[in-house]
Amino acid sequence: DLGAFNAGLKACEEVTQWRQAAALLGTAREAKFSPKAASFNVTISACFKGGAWAQVTQLLAQMSEMQLPIDRRAQSGLVLALAR
Repeated sequence: DLGAFNAGLKACEEVTQWRQAAALLGTAREAKFSPKAASFNVTISACFKGGAWAQVTQLLAQMSEMQLPIDRRAQSGLVLALAR
């Protein structure tokens, strides 16, 4: 379920495994789960921590396409990633 995916995303974030977080988010979408903004925010955080600013911008674009709210946490991830 989506909760299990989110737990996996959080674990990836905590150990700065942005590639695995991005892949897991993609797997959740392929499995027809509908990731929420929180799922994207954790993945964005993992990407930011890993210095993957291009991935952060792609995730924000996906959020926009899915009409998910882009909150301050997501915006901060982009700003911080670009500042690196």
